Amino acid sequence: AEEVDDTKIQLQFVEDTENVRPIQVGWLMGSWDMIDGPLQIPANTVQTFHQEVTPFWSDKSLISICPHMHLIGTKYQVWMETPEGDSIPLIDIPEWNFHWQFYYTFQQIQKMPAGSTLKSIGVYDNTVNNELNPNNPPQDVWNGALTTDEMFLCYFIYSNYQEGDEDIVLDPSLSIPQLFDKAERFEVYPNPVETQLQWGPLTDQQVHYSVQASTGEIVDNWSSSNGINYRNVASLSPGQYILTARSGGKTWLAPFIKR
Repeated sequence: AEEVDDTKIQLQFVEDTENVRPIQVGWLMGSWDMIDGPLQIPANTVQTFHQEVTPFWSDKSLISICPHMHLIGTKYQVWMETPEGDSIPLIDIPEWNFHWQFYYTFQQIQKMPAGSTLKSIGVYDNTVNNELNPNNPPQDVWNGALTTDEMFLCYFIYSNYQEGDEDIVLDPSLSIPQLFDKAERFEVYPNPVETQLQWGPLTDQQVHYSVQASTGEIVDNWSSSNGINYRNVASLSPGQYILTARSGGKTWLAPFIKR
């Protein structure tokens, strides 16, 4: 029987060509970044390895992540440590499955400050307990391109950082209760609002604001460093929204209704 290729390619053209940024795709972590290499897993052993690399000296925006191992791999965890000492988890795969690897898009763009270090833990099981082990009995496995070899790579999709990138929601599936679990509440008025939304001072530092619709879409975002605590929302469609404020590692949320 004849087979039909149902592959589709979707292209989207933009009108505002002045605000188009190059997007980079490639590995930022590899076996050459291991601090306890080389990548060698003797037969009948379980081995744990670590990666550590500082790839950029300018701010970047991380869009998605794709860890890569082969059949001996069983666990891959990646996080970022900033120069200020913050530890930010990026991905944790406690039960690696070779057949399920792909790019995982972050719920929101992750800002990677200049000089941040990417770190990881990878676990490899080269015993009979690993059902995907390509060798029976187990054989010594080294770094290599064949599926029966092993790899320890992590790909990223990223771009140069622009102010407010961390407020861009890529996956709106995070529920409103989950959002409130991770942030402080603050009050806005009037609520419901028709034209101008106001609130009290949150901090004397620069604040990044965003307005998120009930669908998860970011419909407005801006920054303020002069203590302006109001915003004209007359152009918003009637409905429920969340005003998010971020500054100095803290997040505040305020729900409001636009009439």
